[in-house]
Amino acid sequence: MRIPRLNGNTWVGLIVLAVLFATVGEQTLRSHSATATDMLKPRPQPEEPDAKFAGPFKIGQVAPDFTLKDAKGHPVSLHQFHGKRVLLNFFCGCSFCQAVAVDWQRLLKEPGLRPTVVLAVAHYSLEHDREFRKETGATFPILFDTEHRDVSTRYDSRICPRVWVLDEQGRILYTNPSPIQAPPGPEMSYQVRKLVTRGTTMPGAVHAGVPRSTSG
Repeated sequence: MRIPRLNGNTWVGLIVLAVLFATVGEQTLRSHSATATDMLKPRPQPEEPDAKFAGPFKIGQVAPDFTLKDAKGHPVSLHQFHGKRVLLNFFCGCSFCQAVAVDWQRLLKEPGLRPTVVLAVAHYSLEHDREFRKETGATFPILFDTEHRDVSTRYDSRICPRVWVLDEQGRILYTNPSPIQAPPGPEMSYQVRKLVTRGTTMPGAVHAGVPRSTSG
């Protein structure tokens, strides 16, 4: 076969195209090879969660102090309760929050209780406080978070109900997982009672986080 005559510029263009196709082909081959190799590599496993890690804080760490106002406008600070176990709650006022409040109100009347105070930080409006107390019988202090929910955010407790148990020096003993990960239930109630009573779980306790049934 007779090769057609081409001028010098045409030959240079053909050579450039050939080099370009060869380069692109090599890169494509390497890309496919790398993808196949990556698929064969074992994927890294997620690290096991630290059992001593409690949301934004660690068990044994002193809980950050805060000062908020109650329904009457009186400022109350967390450090005021040093010397007692503190059962710190974050409530939005839903049925789960109400059930937890009912359980803790009954807890305060149980025998064998260490010196303990139940304290709540509310997400709901001030106008809802009377209704919440009427529904739950709660007599413990309920404070109201800031407009931007600064305290709830700092405690990673914007999703409720979230419960923290603090010792007499304000150190964190326990917090339940975020309700997104694990809804509150019997395990939370059991863990709290272990930490605030001198004995084991009291018989006949109402499990925290289980909404009360309503009739009618």
